[in-house]
Amino acid sequence: MQVVSAQRRAKEKGHSDVLYLDPVHKKFVEEVSSCNILMVKDNVISTPLLTGTILPGITRRSIIEIAQNLGIQVSKSALLR
Repeated sequence: MQVVSAQRRAKEKGHSDVLYLDPVHKKFVEEVSSCNILMVKDNVISTPLLTGTILPGITRRSIIEIAQNLGIQVSKSALLR
């Protein structure tokens, strides 16, 4: 129910989704409400580590595998907001 409420509030403010931060420091990007997050910068795909609060996603896994097979660098690390 918390996710639905957060999504509703985000949409009311004109946002398309909710971006969740780590629960301890509130400064690292973890995921959005409906999927994992991957970012591209300088030809490197970055995604947060799968620590206790992040669910592993099939699409995330597939993108990482395909990228690595194509020789694209993938970084799994903390993403500062």
